[in-house]
Amino acid sequence: MNRNSTPTAPFRAPERRAERGSALIMAMFFMFIVSLAAVSMSLMVNQDLFMNRQLVNRARALEIANGALEQALGWVALHPSNTASDLPSTLLTGTFSADYTYGLEVTAYDYGLYRLLATGQVSPNTSQAATQRVAAYVRRSNYAQAFGTAVFSNGNLSVGGNYDVVSGGTHSNGNADVFGSAAVAGPRTAHGTSTPSPPGVSSVTAIDFPLLDYDYYLNKPGIQVVNGNYKLNSGSITPSGGILYVKGDLTVNANATVNGMIIVTGSIRVVGQGLTVNPMGMPGIVAITGDIDLAGGGTVNGLIYTGLGTVTIRGDSTVNGRVIANGTTTLSGNGILNFFGGTTPQLLNDPKAHVLALEDVSN
Repeated sequence: MNRNSTPTAPFRAPERRAERGSALIMAMFFMFIVSLAAVSMSLMVNQDLFMNRQLVNRARALEIANGALEQALGWVALHPSNTASDLPSTLLTGTFSADYTYGLEVTAYDYGLYRLLATGQVSPNTSQAATQRVAAYVRRSNYAQAFGTAVFSNGNLSVGGNYDVVSGGTHSNGNADVFGSAAVAGPRTAHGTSTPSPPGVSSVTAIDFPLLDYDYYLNKPGIQVVNGNYKLNSGSITPSGGILYVKGDLTVNANATVNGMIIVTGSIRVVGQGLTVNPMGMPGIVAITGDIDLAGGGTVNGLIYTGLGTVTIRGDSTVNGRVIANGTTTLSGNGILNFFGGTTPQLLNDPKAHVLALEDVSN
């Protein structure tokens, strides 16, 4: 052994290769962790985007539902005398585009109360679909309720003989009685007693008597005015200004036709073959202080109204409209009343329709 020789380090090549292999495995492991984190981050981002889109779509759906509800409430405010079933079909369902739709459901309750349920939808039939609902409870004014029936009597109501109220029902703030072969289609309600019961419903809430704004019609330009009592014989007249205003009583002695509205300060009595009234979109017959007594045949198209007096309809007359009387109402004979709402007349202090409550409806 040469004492002067330099010692050599032991051969370690396998250990270096093992270290390089471990480093490679660790690098691959860290790359896997980083890739997994990236994938997880991407999934989280996608999930956040999906959730954000859902939140946006829900907010849009709520805006659509609120818009549909406000649109319906606006129509109700302009048409307080109409019932819930009168809402136009365009308000019940609609589409802004393929991705934005709305619907409106109407549920009617008693005494002029109904619920409007509006639904807004965004991206229906997709994974991004969102639906929101809002509702409002609305009560029509008492005045409007009076115009929602074929016959409204502030006093007692009697329907007998073969008289036929074809639709619309009746309401009395007194007692109501339907007898003989008379028929009434629709609700029969009374603040007092309604017989027979059923179908009559007794002890319901009284409805305010609607006050017609006479001056609105009497101040129209060019109307035909008659001072004192007036007798109308056979024939046809078309009053100037569309209104025949009699400052007294009106008596119809024969079959006569008036193409316009009739307003009298006293009473109207038809004793001949009948009276035909075509009011041209206005109320038909109005007696401010007296009674209305229609006999014989004839046809009244429009509203029959007494501010203080009674309404009596007998014979074979036909009414295409409605009857509102402050006093008692008596319908008999073989007459027919076809309920047509038409345009609500001009009223005094009409409180319109009221929104009682708004409701967020959970899905």
